[in-house]
Amino acid sequence: MLKEITFAFSPCPNDTFMFDALVNGKIDKEGLNFRFVVEDVERLNEKAINEVYDVSKLSIHAFCHVAVDYVGLTSGGAFCDDFGPVLVSKDNYTQEDIKNLVVAIPGLFTSAAYIFRIFFNPRKFLPVLFSDVEKVVFEGKADMGVIIHENVFSFHEKGLKEVLNLGKLWQERFSLPVPLGCIAVRRSLPGEVQKKINNLIQKSLKYAFENPTDSYNFVKRYAPKTSDDIIKKHIDTYVNAYSLQMNQSAFDAVNILYNEGVMQGDIQEINEDLFIKDIL
Repeated sequence: MLKEITFAFSPCPNDTFMFDALVNGKIDKEGLNFRFVVEDVERLNEKAINEVYDVSKLSIHAFCHVAVDYVGLTSGGAFCDDFGPVLVSKDNYTQEDIKNLVVAIPGLFTSAAYIFRIFFNPRKFLPVLFSDVEKVVFEGKADMGVIIHENVFSFHEKGLKEVLNLGKLWQERFSLPVPLGCIAVRRSLPGEVQKKINNLIQKSLKYAFENPTDSYNFVKRYAPKTSDDIIKKHIDTYVNAYSLQMNQSAFDAVNILYNEGVMQGDIQEINEDLFIKDIL
């Protein structure tokens, strides 16, 4: 019997919506024995450096850093068209002001932070937890902040102003979806197990699409303070056809981040495929 497989994902509504059926026994696990863990994605990014979990949700940027040890799955990811992280401020700054300001970024390994760094070079970066970005902007510790997850749907209500949408900027530059997150598995796991996990994620997501309200309690358990309206926007934005199965444009988008990191010397170049090839 195969040993227990640790499977970690974030408490964000897109993940809990996708994995509800798998976690809560609504689909057959096909003989695999999982132990599920829920943690903030930046913690998952950091733990992947030390190979803590067998299967983990990761920011695409973090995945590129650990691709020597992990291979990406083609299901369960987060990619968006013409939408993505948002740069905000409480003041009337413009894009031209960035080079002279302090910008809070949501951790060092999130894709949002790296995408921002591809486009801009502010006076100083201030890495904080994604949930603290708005706070440090309001407190004046940062002039601007890159916000992600559910915060992109509610910052106007809190009195923050959009400086620019990094997702739109990415789309204008590359004409590709914005690469935000993926599921990665240890390369040391047997290939057939990797493919089976990918297949199970697809089945779990198909169940969610066919039964969209069935995951409500599970999603709400991890987002108790988030309104139903914001939860729906979150799921509708980040769970899509790319989540079910990456296409060539999604692969190309990941390659841009990966190649940029290799070129800058931030990411180790590998001679293996970034993502699994053959699907069951």
